[in-house]
Amino acid sequence: MFRRLTLALVLAGLGLATWGAQTSVACSLAGPPPPLRERLAAAAGAFVGTVISRRDTPPGPGGFVGSGDPTVLGFTVEHAYKGDLGFEVDVMTVRSGATCGLEAQPGDRLALLLRTDEQGRWTAGLGDNVDPAELEDAARTLAADGPTPARLSLIAVRARDLRVRVTASRAGTATLIARVAGLRIRRTLRFAAPGTSTARLIPVARGDRRRLTAARRRPGPLHATVTATMAGARASTRTTLG
Repeated sequence: MFRRLTLALVLAGLGLATWGAQTSVACSLAGPPPPLRERLAAAAGAFVGTVISRRDTPPGPGGFVGSGDPTVLGFTVEHAYKGDLGFEVDVMTVRSGATCGLEAQPGDRLALLLRTDEQGRWTAGLGDNVDPAELEDAARTLAADGPTPARLSLIAVRARDLRVRVTASRAGTATLIARVAGLRIRRTLRFAAPGTSTARLIPVARGDRRRLTAARRRPGPLHATVTATMAGARASTRTTLG
């Protein structure tokens, strides 16, 4: 009885009582879930990404390992459909699928709906793992409910390869222009639905790479300006390459 109560408190604290999950020793996803479009609208966040780390709770006294022990999964974010997630994100879950946890390992690609716990941490459980293509379709359907003016935000997230994160309020193609060391580097990002994606503007063509290498060797900082445009919307950022 004590173990069942403890586990129920852990699951409730992590927000893992999903659409059919029971806060008990066994996980039950009873009945069909609501439409993914509705679940996405109600979620605090949603993304597709790849697991890069898994941090399980160390065994307890006597080597005891509980299926409901907290676990932290680290992800690189491929595409964020909802929420301010950044390039990498940690998601709280529990150790085992038997208690509605995510058993994903580094290298696994997942699409997740997210909630936040009382401490503001992202959380997800077994019932929040959805199909990536269906998540994209759900995001596109929500965006189609009414006309959405294009809005863009742009932030540099890593200097050495001039990696930037772009958030678009609607589907479309964003054009990125970077100006650095006299070079003009152009990339495009396609958004099938509103969300956030990253782009790496370096490396460049061989001839431009020589110019960039020479510029890095000169004394003083090397500045880069990046501009994103889409359907009349515009955003820009300035960063210093390391």
